[in-house]
Amino acid sequence: MASITIKGFPARLHQKLKARAKQHRSTLNAEIIAILEQSIEQEWLKVAELAERARRFRSTLTFEATEAEISKAKRQGRS
Repeated sequence: MASITIKGFPARLHQKLKARAKQHRSTLNAEIIAILEQSIEQEWLKVAELAERARRFRSTLTFEATEAEISKAKRQGRS
């Protein structure tokens, strides 16, 4: 199993992690691994769900937009 070292880890965050591990009756190491796994899994699910929603939406469109029209819509959405 791999190991990592985190340099400059904030003391306040360390204390919060220790408290969270204690609350979950877990070791600090196990708690950190669980948090990282959950974070990565959630991110993957968000991306996969968003891509699927985009595919479904595109399949309902009855027109084609030019690249210029898409760029204009993007700019309008940012203002």
